[in-house]
Amino acid sequence: MILRQPHVEQADLGIQENNRSGGSMLDSTRLKYLEQEVEQLRAVLYQAVGGKPTRLTHAAVMPISQELDALINQYQKEKNNREQ
Repeated sequence: MILRQPHVEQADLGIQENNRSGGSMLDSTRLKYLEQEVEQLRAVLYQAVGGKPTRLTHAAVMPISQELDALINQYQKEKNNREQ
């Protein structure tokens, strides 16, 4: 399973600026980070499948697909929480 951690410079937004924005700045940066991670992992998945639909169930592809699913679910959850 491919695990990625946010870069320190992405997470370090400045507490005062984030407080002025009511915390929305941090939320926005987190969503952008998750979007980037989804796109990167999607590219890895496409490369692993290699244009062959029969490889979608290949043992090497399944963990990538599952991680992508989890990442998309996390993105949707955080986006929905932000909109409430």
